[in-house]
Amino acid sequence: MAIISALVLLLGCGGTGNDFESALKAKIAEQTGDPGARVRIFKMEQTGQSTLGEELQRRKDVFQLQMKQNGRLYEEYMSKGKPRNAMLKLEAIDKAQRVLVQLDSLEEEYGDVLDSVIFYDYRFSGEAVTKDSRFDLSEAYAAITPDGKVLSVSTDVKDIHKSTGRAIPGYVDLFE
Repeated sequence: MAIISALVLLLGCGGTGNDFESALKAKIAEQTGDPGARVRIFKMEQTGQSTLGEELQRRKDVFQLQMKQNGRLYEEYMSKGKPRNAMLKLEAIDKAQRVLVQLDSLEEEYGDVLDSVIFYDYRFSGEAVTKDSRFDLSEAYAAITPDGKVLSVSTDVKDIHKSTGRAIPGYVDLFE
């Protein structure tokens, strides 16, 4: 029930551009390691959004790929006579299978709200100035929830969704 309540709160909140910019500035300052860092955002535009269903599928795809890669490595280690390494890969496959089953359960539990937006993608430019240095953010990317929580910040667009699974209520609990 707590997970459903969290989901309702998350999906019911809508931030404004200023809320998102403020949250982004705070996250960048945190990442510089200097709480007094000055962060300026010159340009910020929304480039996309992801629904709960899309993010669940993205996570499933990640774990299916891990299973496939670990399966190949398992076979390779077995053929090379490295049973200890092979067993580690077999354990990783088992863990990925368990996570996939749990993701299916989450998808079933949230069936009515799978089309709800759980985060927005942004491209932005800016700078962060600390007491020791200046960071140029000529082209950077962020994923931000509707309530203004910054899930990820990256200068490489390929990395923007690496930690967005945290937007799925109950996802982090799968690994505890």
